[in-house]
This record gives sequence, structure tokens and C-alpha cells, in this order.
Amino acid sequence: MKNLQNIIALFTILLFLNSCGDSAEQKMQNAREDSAELTSSENIEKDVVEENVFVEDIGEREPTDDEIREFGIIKNIEDGIYPMFIFTIEFPGREFQMEFNLNMEFVNMEPKSIDQLLGQYASFYYLIEEENDLMDIQFNGKSLMEDHVPEMSDNWRKVSGVLSGAEKETLSDLPANISITSEQGEEYHFFYYVDTPMLKANGKEVTVFYIIHSSQKISYLRVSKN
Repeated sequence: MKNLQNIIALFTILLFLNSCGDSAEQKMQNAREDSAELTSSENIEKDVVEENVFVEDIGEREPTDDEIREFGIIKNIEDGIYPMFIFTIEFPGREFQMEFNLNMEFVNMEPKSIDQLLGQYASFYYLIEEENDLMDIQFNGKSLMEDHVPEMSDNWRKVSGVLSGAEKETLSDLPANISITSEQGEEYHFFYYVDTPMLKANGKEVTVFYIIHSSQKISYLRVSKN
């Protein structure tokens, strides 16, 4: 009887040890799988940069007559008005930097991954574009900017004409595209946030004061492999 009890006890101990061994082995296997998944995820993120990142074009191409070819290192990236990002690019050997606008809608990567481009060398083409910045808009000689009327400057340009594009107030983060059509039929476009006073002046003759500024827009970008 005593021998039978000893055999049963020994058998119970062996079952327990075998169960512990299986549990430890399973934990080791799970840990190896988790590690493999993590490494795979890291490689995927790395490949996003190692694969060439293109703007607008999938593939290489030569610049057009209006585009300027450059090569530099991406030193800083800031959020602009969506979908624009502002890239600060440094030019090796020339010891200066420039800012460029990049439209994320034409890039084959998610905006949340844009920081992966920091520190990367890139070949890119850009266009120099002129844009009108609206400084003040007046209706019947009174500014429509209410409490935000800026101080007049001699550097401002002036145009009078019919306001259009301000049919409704701007509720989104993106400014509306409004325009002034002069008596000569010339159109002047401005990106601005439409409020109630401007909405009421839509379709009527107004006077706009504005300045012209130049900006650099990236039209093609390819991360360098080297």
C-alpha cells in the first residue's frame, strides 16, 4: 500500500514538472514571436525611408523648364496649414538653409510618418511661386477687419473690384479662395478666412490692399539611397 502511494506521488511530481517545462517553453516561444514581430515592424518603418519617397511621381524624371533641381539634407519639418508642411533643407558645402513648402497629399507616405525624413539626404525639384497676401479689405471706405485693422504701409499694393468667393463663412481650418475682379477684367486671388462682414460684401465692389511674396514649393522629392 505504501509503495502504491509513493508511485502515485512520484507520478504527480513528474506531471507537475512536465507542465512547468511546457509552460516555460511556451513563454520562450511567445517571446521569440513577439521579438520577431517587433523587428518586422521596425524594418517596415525603416523601409518607408529606405524605399525612395516620391512626391507626385512614382519613378525618376528630369525637371521641367520651370523647376529648379537641388540636393540637400532635411534638417527640420514643421506643420503648416494642412496639407502643407514646411521643410528646412540645408545644402552641403554651401553653409545655408532654405524653407520649402511640401503638399503631403502628393507624398506616398502617411503624414504621421513624415518625421522619418528628418536627417535624410534628398534630391528634389522646386518651383518659385508668387502669392498675394491680403492685408486689408475695405467696403465703402471702411475696413472689414473690424478690431484687427492693420496699420497702412507704403509697400502695400491696391486694387478695387468686385469681391467673389465669399459666399459663406469659413468654418474649416483651410482658408477660402476669394477673388477681386477689376474693371479691366483682371482677377486677383487671395486665400483668406471669410467672416460675417466679408460675407455681406460678397458681390459688391471693395478695395483690397495686399503684398506679393514668393515661396518655394517642392514639386518632386526623392530620398537618397546613399
